[in-house]
Amino acid sequence: MRQPNWTMDEFIIALDVYFRIGPDQVNKNNPSVIELSKFLRSLPIHRYERNNNVFRNPDGIAMQLQNFVALDKSTPRKGLPNSGKIQKQVWSDFCDHQKYLHEVAEAIRNCLPLPFEYSHLPDIDQNDFMEGTILYQFHKYIECNATTVNRLLRNAKSQGTLSCSICGFNFFDAYGKIGKGFIECHHTLPVTRYTKDMRVSENDFWLVCSNCHRMLHRRER
Repeated sequence: MRQPNWTMDEFIIALDVYFRIGPDQVNKNNPSVIELSKFLRSLPIHRYERNNNVFRNPDGIAMQLQNFVALDKSTPRKGLPNSGKIQKQVWSDFCDHQKYLHEVAEAIRNCLPLPFEYSHLPDIDQNDFMEGTILYQFHKYIECNATTVNRLLRNAKSQGTLSCSICGFNFFDAYGKIGKGFIECHHTLPVTRYTKDMRVSENDFWLVCSNCHRMLHRRER
C-alpha cells in the first residue's frame, strides 16, 4: 500500500530531530528516530493510517532523514537524493534558523492534542504559513472564535474604530452597506507560544483588512 505523502509539519519535526542527533547518527535503531516514528504516527494528520505497521516506521523515518543528509552541505556524507519539493522548502526555510525551527517543533508538540477537530480542507493562506498546517489551523481557530471576535467587534464599533489598524481601510467607506460592520481579526501572538490550553486575550488581536491580513501571514522565502 502506498504511504501518504509527508506534510510540512512532519518534515519540520523530523528536521528538528535531524539537527539534534546529527547526520552521523541517522539510522533506524537510534532511540530518537524510534521516538520520532511514534510521534508522527500519533499526529492528527493521517489518522486512518495509524494501524498500518509500515506507516512512518523507523525505516521510513531514517530514509527521510537521509534525504536531509543529502541537502546538508556541512557534512561529507552523501545521504539519499530523494527529497521532494516540500522537504527542500522546509530545509531552505529552517536550515539557517535552527533555534526557531526547534521553537516551532516544540509548539507543534505542545499544542497536541488539538482543542478542535483537525481539518484537511485546503486554505489559500496555509501555503504561505511556513510553520505548518497544524499551527496554521490553530491560529485560524483562535481568529475565528465567535465569542472573542464578536466581543472585539462590539468594542471597536462602540469606539468608532472599525478600520484596518495597519492601512486604515474601511469596508463601509469603500463598499457601502454591504461592507458595514465587516473587518477581520488577526491574532498577533507568535505561534511558537501556542499550547493546547493557552489563554486568549483581546489585547493580542489586531483588526485588519483582508489584504493586510494575508500579508501578515506571508513569509519571505
